[in-house]
Amino acid sequence: MTGKKFERTTPEAVGISSKSLERLIENLEQVTEMHGIVVMRHEKICAEGWWAVSYTHLTLPTIA
Repeated sequence: MTGKKFERTTPEAVGISSKSLERLIENLEQVTEMHGIVVMRHEKICAEGWWAVSYTHLTLPTIA
């Protein structure tokens, strides 16, 4: 499968404050379990991040 390759750039290069993105992510982390985020503007990826998935809330069977 082939797809469009998006250019990567800094948030500031597309008119977004890095501090604003940082605050957005901090706020999102307060209300949801983050797995990943990609921010695009003007068809350019200006921020992306991935979190490790936590399974600590699951009860797993014990095998004896």
